[in-house]
Amino acid sequence: MKITGIRHAWYEKAGFTIVRSQGYPEYTFLHFFESVELLVNGQKIFTSPHACILYAPGTPQYFRAQAPLCHDWFHFTGDMPAGILCPDTVYYPSDPAFITAAVQEME
Repeated sequence: MKITGIRHAWYEKAGFTIVRSQGYPEYTFLHFFESVELLVNGQKIFTSPHACILYAPGTPQYFRAQAPLCHDWFHFTGDMPAGILCPDTVYYPSDPAFITAAVQEME
């Protein structure tokens, strides 16, 4: 696994939108502090705060923040570590603080 881009607690203004209809050539991990509109398996949903998703390479990506947004993110290449997360699935961790701490340490 090689991390190619990473930021913890990264801020964006209200209305920030990512549209990658062809996906991204690497894995993309996202952890949203606030609710966002998110594309999951071809469907747009509204998440609760602290949603996480791992997009597989080439999977279409979309998210939009209606309010100012803070999120952790990173891109990586290589083999997906077994048993970590199923790609293209939304997760809600019971203790989201550990995610930001881990991303900060990796950054």
